Amino acid sequence: MGYSMKQKIDICLMSEANPSMTQTDLAQWAKTRFNSTKPPSQTTISRILAKKDALISLKEHEYKLIRRRRLSNTLLRKVLLEWITQCVWNNIPITSPIILSSAANFWKQLPETMKDGTGEFSFKWCSQFLSRVNINLSTIDRDLYANRLHVWTFEERENLKSLFTGVDPSKIFTVQEMLISHDLPLDKALYHDSSDFLTCMLCTNVDGSERLDPLIIGRYEDYPSFESKSSMKAATKHGVSYRSNRKKWLTSTVFYDWLCVLDKRLALVQKDIILVLDDTASHRVVNIKLQRIRLLYTSSNSNFLPMAWGVENDLRLNFRIAQYEKLRQKQVSLRDKILSDQELHFTMADTFDLIKVAWANLPASRIKSAWKQSGILPDSITQSFGKVRMFDDTLETKLVDAIDSLLVQEKWDVLSLMDLSIEKKINKTFLSNQEIIESCIVDNYDDFDHSTGKQLRAPFSHTLGQEFQPLRRFGQVRRKYGYYSNGSTPTDSTSPRIPSDYWDLDNFQFDGNMADFYMLGNEPSPAQAQAPVTQVQLMSELAPSAQTWGTFAPNTQPYMAQPLESSSLTPADIRFGLNNLEFGVTNDAMLSPTQMISNEEKLEIIHNFMNLVESDRSLLLSKSAKNEINDLYQRLLHDITSHPSV
Repeated sequence: MGYSMKQKIDICLMSEANPSMTQTDLAQWAKTRFNSTKPPSQTTISRILAKKDALISLKEHEYKLIRRRRLSNTLLRKVLLEWITQCVWNNIPITSPIILSSAANFWKQLPETMKDGTGEFSFKWCSQFLSRVNINLSTIDRDLYANRLHVWTFEERENLKSLFTGVDPSKIFTVQEMLISHDLPLDKALYHDSSDFLTCMLCTNVDGSERLDPLIIGRYEDYPSFESKSSMKAATKHGVSYRSNRKKWLTSTVFYDWLCVLDKRLALVQKDIILVLDDTASHRVVNIKLQRIRLLYTSSNSNFLPMAWGVENDLRLNFRIAQYEKLRQKQVSLRDKILSDQELHFTMADTFDLIKVAWANLPASRIKSAWKQSGILPDSITQSFGKVRMFDDTLETKLVDAIDSLLVQEKWDVLSLMDLSIEKKINKTFLSNQEIIESCIVDNYDDFDHSTGKQLRAPFSHTLGQEFQPLRRFGQVRRKYGYYSNGSTPTDSTSPRIPSDYWDLDNFQFDGNMADFYMLGNEPSPAQAQAPVTQVQLMSELAPSAQTWGTFAPNTQPYMAQPLESSSLTPADIRFGLNNLEFGVTNDAMLSPTQMISNEEKLEIIHNFMNLVESDRSLLLSKSAKNEINDLYQRLLHDITSHPSV
C-alpha cells in the first residue's frame, strides 16, 4: 500500500526514537499502526528512512509541495520570511505592495552569486511566496496580530505561577541559547582575537529527566571532521542537532523548524508540554500550528528564565573541564610535550561530543534549583527541590585542577576563562536588514582559507553548496575543453568562434526536486547535418537502469546551453557519474539508443575535467574530491593499458 506523508514521517520518528528497531520491526509496527493488510516491504521502509531528515523537517502545509520545481531566489525568500516575522512581532503592517518593495530592496543587498532574475517581482510572485510559507494576508490581523501570544514580564511572575498549578512538572520545559568559544586555545600564549564561537540551544524539563539533544548553530554547513556528507546526519551521530549560517545565530526559521520536529515527536507518543521561553528575535515565530506544544513567552529584558540561574555557567564549566581532560590525555600520549596550536585544536565533531558530555553531566539538582530560583513555578512544585548555590565551587575547583594538569606556555585563570567577552550573549529583539541577510546565508568550509580567514570565492548559490559547484560545470567540460584531444592547445585556426557569454554558467539551471532527466548532445551525421539542436530526454526512455546524472555527449561542435533538470546531487553522484559516464545521442530527425563510450574517451573527459579544475580558480575542490578524481584517472589508465579497447 502507499503511505501518506504523515505516515512516512511517523515511521521515521519511530525509527529515530527506537534505534534498536530493525527495518522488519518497523514494518510490523507500521502494519499495526496504520491498520494495513500486510507490512510494507523492506525496500519501502529503506526508501522512507533514506529521506528521514527531509521528511521530519517538513511542516504540515508543505506535505503537498514535495514534487515542486526549484524556487528562484531561495535566499531572498528566507530573508523575507525572517523580516515578515520581525514586522509582525513589532506591529508593523504587512501588505503585498510593502512585501514587493521590501523584496526588491533586499534583492539589491544580496551577494551577486545568490541573486536570480532582475530584482523585479510581481503580485503573482508575492502570492505564491506567501502561499508557500502559509501566510494569508487577508487574515493576518486576526491570526498574527490580535492573537499574538502574551509576553510575561518579571512583575507578572505571581500570575504566571497560577498557570502551572496542577501541571505535571515533567511536562514543563524551558529553552535558551548560550555562546561557546569552541576553538579557544587553552594555552593562553596562543590566544588571538579571531577566536570563533557557536550558539548552543538547550532544552530541559523541570526535574531534568528529559534533556533534549542540544541544537548547535555553527559557521559552516560542512566541516572536514564530519563523517557524513550531510551535516544533519553527522550531528545526529554525535547526539546533537546542527544548523549553520554566517552569523552563527539561532534564527526564527531554524527555531520554527525545530519546534515543528519536536511537535511531531510529541504527537507520536501523545504527550503535551508547555515550553517557557523569552521573546528574543530568534524565538519569534508566526503562523505556526502546534498540536502538542504550548508556547509561553517571557520578556527578554528581565532574563529570569531558569537557564540564567546557574545552568549556563555549570555547562560551560563542564565543557572546559572535558576539553582539558581530553587534551591532557593527548599530552600524556605525546610524553608530556607542550602541545602546538594545531594539537590544541578541537574539530567540530569533537566539539559536538564535548557539549553532549557537558550537558549529560549536569546534575539534575542544578536544574531543579535553577527552576526554583527563577520564581516562575508554584511552591507546590518546588517545595521538594533543594537549593544549590548559583556558582558551583566544586566544579570550579575541578576546573582549576584540570588547568594545572595541562602543561602549557601560559595558563588561563578560571575567572578569565569563564568571563570571555566573545561568549556574552546579547538578546536582540530587532535585527537590521544586513543582520537578517547574513543570518540566512549558509557558507561551506572549503570556501575559505582558514589560515588567513580570507574568502577564496564568493558564496555559491541557492541550490547547491560550493563543494558541488563542479557538478554544475561538469556537463560543460566537453564544451569548453572537449574540442581538443589529449589536452593539446588549440591554435587560432582551430578555435571555434564562441560568443563571449557562451559560458555564462548562471544560466545553467538545476531543478533540485525534478528527477530522472538526462542531457543529450546532438552529434548529427552528414545526412542529419541540418537537424535541430539538442533536446532533453527522459532517462527512462534511454537507459532505465543507468544513473540519472546529466552530462554532454562527446562532440566536435559547440553546444547550445541547455537547462539541466536532475535529482538533488551529492558527492556520491560525483563518484558514480565519473565512474559511469554514459552518453545518449538524439535529434528531431532520429532517436538513436544510448551509446557507451570507450575507456579512452572516459579518460579524455576526466583528463579535461582535471585541466579545468587546475585552470579555473572558481572550481576549487576539496583535497578528497581531487584525490577521488585522480584515483579514477589512474584506474582507467590501468584498464586501458591492461585491456586496450578495440
